[in-house]
Amino acid sequence: MSIEERKARLVSIILNTQEDELIEMLEEDVIQYQQQDTKDAADDLSPEELAELKELMEDENPDNYISLEDFRKEIAQWRSR
Repeated sequence: MSIEERKARLVSIILNTQEDELIEMLEEDVIQYQQQDTKDAADDLSPEELAELKELMEDENPDNYISLEDFRKEIAQWRSR
């Protein structure tokens, strides 16, 4: 499928949905994707949030983590709601 066909398909899906949650999710994802090259995810964090993030990054307790595979499963479940 060409890029033009894919864009037309996506536009059709958007125009034909009545699900506000889907539109909101797509909008957030597109905005995030467009900003990924120009903006760091930490740019909008407060000093307190940055300190908390740093502390979490240094946490070595394996009980506080899930595998990438489990994360992807959880995201897929969340998106299917």
